[in-house]
Amino acid sequence: MGAAHLRSYFVACPQRGQGEEQVKTFFQLLTAALRAYVEHIKWQRDRYIDGLEDRLDALAADGDPASKLRMERVAKRLKRERERTLRPSDSNSD
Repeated sequence: MGAAHLRSYFVACPQRGQGEEQVKTFFQLLTAALRAYVEHIKWQRDRYIDGLEDRLDALAADGDPASKLRMERVAKRLKRERERTLRPSDSNSD
């Protein structure tokens, strides 16, 4: 359902001025929900990075050769994740 369709739906209400106010309120609520979703995704990403760092610390404390190999893999994964979060979302923005 597009914005124009929503506008025509709400504006067709018997209370003429109330329709535009409903559209405004709808988009304010939609904007707030999208911002909350973005913050949730950021929080999930931060927890994932924290988990990788904790895993790296645990492997470093172990110190055996197998742990050292796992540390290298986790470190590479952590580096990729950090690069991915620092990179702009639109790679065609040159």
